[in-house]
Amino acid sequence: MGSVPFVDGTGGLTTDPRGRSLAVAFPAEAGPLTLDFNFAQNLQRPYTVFSPCPLPPPRRA
Repeated sequence: MGSVPFVDGTGGLTTDPRGRSLAVAFPAEAGPLTLDFNFAQNLQRPYTVFSPCPLPPPRRA
C-alpha cells in the first residue's frame, strides 16, 4: 500500500489547493491499475511530531 500525492484543477474551494493524496494498493504483478479519485484525501499539514507534512517547505529567495 502506498500514497500518491497529486494536484489538479479542482483544488482550492473544498479541498487543499496545494494538493491531495490517494491511497494506492500496488498489485503484486504488473498490469493495469485503476485509481478511484473519489477516495482522495486532503494532505496532512502543518508539520507536527504527530503529523508530518508531505509537502516541501516553500523555497526561500
